Amino acid sequence: KLAAHMDAGRMGFAARAHRISMMGTSLRSFAHPTKDAITDWLTAKIGQLAGIPPEAIEPGRPFAAYGLGSVDVVGLSGELGEWLGRPIAATLAYDYPTIEAMARYLAGADASASTAVRKAFTYADAIAVIGLGCRFPKAKNPDEFRRLLKNGVDAITRVPTSRWTPTQDSVPWGGFIDNVDQFDPAFFGISPR
Repeated sequence: KLAAHMDAGRMGFAARAHRISMMGTSLRSFAHPTKDAITDWLTAKIGQLAGIPPEAIEPGRPFAAYGLGSVDVVGLSGELGEWLGRPIAATLAYDYPTIEAMARYLAGADASASTAVRKAFTYADAIAVIGLGCRFPKAKNPDEFRRLLKNGVDAITRVPTSRWTPTQDSVPWGGFIDNVDQFDPAFFGISPR
């Protein structure tokens, strides 16, 4: 079904991937590569990183769906910047978490919408929402953390047995947050690795 979709009305993935590989570094000279060229590059790269065929990659699915963690997507941003010949923010995959969204942004397709939003905004409309939420070792919120600091409490402890068993080569001490096993990576759209 996917193969039929790939060939319906557009060049098949293999032919497009070959076309891009033949371009090599010449694509770097283009100021604005096409959305399709960027999509093809990202699809091939994510397939390579995830160890799955590029044909199985869906441009609308989040990078985390392919098991890519933060280290992977930061590395991907670096390689993408080299391929495009321009600096790319390491956080780009968090702002545009799918191939489709990232390719559209990098190709400039989102530029007009972004400009329209900026023009519509005025300082009379400005609003600031300020808050702080955090967890630290031995502190579940900012107030508890402030108390730890004020009272000079050392939050460094031995590795909890529920985390791992320290070996001779590892450090048996650290700062450990309680209930880390209850973290929900899917809520944040990140890989559970």
